[in-house]
Amino acid sequence: MMVDNLYLVSHGAQKPEIDEYCFMKCGKILIGGIDYMGGLFFPCKTDDCRWTEDVLHIGESELTDGEMVDLTIRKLKNLDAGCGEG
Repeated sequence: MMVDNLYLVSHGAQKPEIDEYCFMKCGKILIGGIDYMGGLFFPCKTDDCRWTEDVLHIGESELTDGEMVDLTIRKLKNLDAGCGEG
C-alpha cells in the first residue's frame, strides 16, 4: 500500500519562515498543528518546496486518525539569509 508523504515544519523554531514562505508565498501548508515529540509542527504535503534547506526522514508513521504517512521533518531556509525573494 502506497502512503502519502507528509512534511512537518517546526512552528517553534521557524514561525517567521512559515508565515513568509508557507502562508504568504506558497499557500499550500495545511492548517492545524501536529504535536510531534513535544513540539508543534505545521504539516505540508508538497514534495517540491523551493524554500527547503534540509530534511530529516522519519519513515512511516500512523496519524491519530489512523492514516499512514511517510513522515519527514523539513527545515526551511532562514529568512535572515535573504531567501525571501520569489
